Amino acid sequence: MKVSKILFLVGNNPYQTTFFFAEDFSKALRKQGFVVDLVQCNEGKEQKILAEVLRYKPDLTCSFSDITIDGVSIGEVWKNPHFTFLLDPALYFLHQAKPPYCFMTTVDKEDERFLQSVGCQNVWHLPHAVPKDLFYDSILQERPYDLVFFGTAINCDTIEANWRKNFLKRERDLLFEISHRVLTEENSSILQCLIEKEWSPETPDFYQLYAELDQYIRGKDRLELLRHLKKFSLHIWGDGWDQLVPWAICHPPIPFNKTIDIMKRAKIVLNSHPRLKHGSHERIFYGLACGACVLTPKNTFVQTHFDIRRDLMTYSYGQFDQLEKKIKVILNFSKTRETMVLSGREKAMHKHTWETRADTFATIIDTI
Repeated sequence: MKVSKILFLVGNNPYQTTFFFAEDFSKALRKQGFVVDLVQCNEGKEQKILAEVLRYKPDLTCSFSDITIDGVSIGEVWKNPHFTFLLDPALYFLHQAKPPYCFMTTVDKEDERFLQSVGCQNVWHLPHAVPKDLFYDSILQERPYDLVFFGTAINCDTIEANWRKNFLKRERDLLFEISHRVLTEENSSILQCLIEKEWSPETPDFYQLYAELDQYIRGKDRLELLRHLKKFSLHIWGDGWDQLVPWAICHPPIPFNKTIDIMKRAKIVLNSHPRLKHGSHERIFYGLACGACVLTPKNTFVQTHFDIRRDLMTYSYGQFDQLEKKIKVILNFSKTRETMVLSGREKAMHKHTWETRADTFATIIDTI
């Protein structure tokens, strides 16, 4: 496909992450020689979005958001290629997987395989990335925050009560069994476990069960992680934590650019992403780029792209007792922290910048 003009459609999301991703990816694509413009897509303004696309006349549109016109992918509506860069599970976006005008990328390899299995061949793996020009003053500069976490609390007790009240025993047992497996087994995903139990996307209630599990597993992992860090000075930016972790110092949620400022002043950035078994999360790359150590779940992506003993710290659900010693070493020995950050940062800035993703995307376009 010959492409010179790209229009980036930027949707709203709670922490403005998609705006900053789109802005940084656009800068990298311009270095590739593409003409790229951004347009804000506010909910309820679908016809204005379409009018902007038709006025700009790009060779393709793309977005980190789920852009539709009356529930139909914008690629189908305007009959030109549209790329959706997925950041969340592909199962929520099957309406974007319709040829010939819809193209997708995923941050998790399993989502790529799943989309291919349901007939979507226009899909590629494109992980998160970090700006090449993201710098910090010094690893050993004053960093007043020992541990930082960004994210909303999810009340798992409420979810469990709902399961017991509103689901049949078979479904309820399934939810508890799968949630335990996904949390404790390194390579077991929600999708894989449901399919193993003979639930498929064609099965009644499949999507509801998936969404219930997704919400619960995310909430349970982050809550148990934070509960095992009572002995440390922990700052959290996000709603709903005051009652769940009363010993932590809780702050209101902040936009993504402000989280970057906090990461530059933190010793350790905590990352919880239990649903990504074979994929990336932006906090891994941004934390390292900002000169902080990163603590993240151990998965195949992390183990493939980083040395989990030298570049960052990992944890496994149910083995939180091992965390205290790891964290104390990083907090108490600045040279150890500096060595780890420099090693991890070098890999993040070498292979995981928006410039490297732009190289990959340009190659993808050439193959279409």
